[in-house]
Amino acid sequence: MYFKIRRRSGGGECEISKVGDNTYMISFTDKEAQERVLEQLDHVFLIEGQEIHISLRRENVAESSKQPKGSPDQEQREKLSA
Repeated sequence: MYFKIRRRSGGGECEISKVGDNTYMISFTDKEAQERVLEQLDHVFLIEGQEIHISLRRENVAESSKQPKGSPDQEQREKLSA
């Protein structure tokens, strides 16, 4: 939920999927939301009284078939891994 709340993380509408034990992929609907999240260096929040520190990296991933053909973003879509 943290990355879906703009006032907390800078993010917005996104999909989050688990890709490893402690690794998740975040796919933002809006590129500007992704850029805002990446600009913020520290992402820290509390879960059950424990501080969670998130580190992010940008990955280029081939575009899914969700984009309509002819879209300028069709060839590449940037996603974040947290």
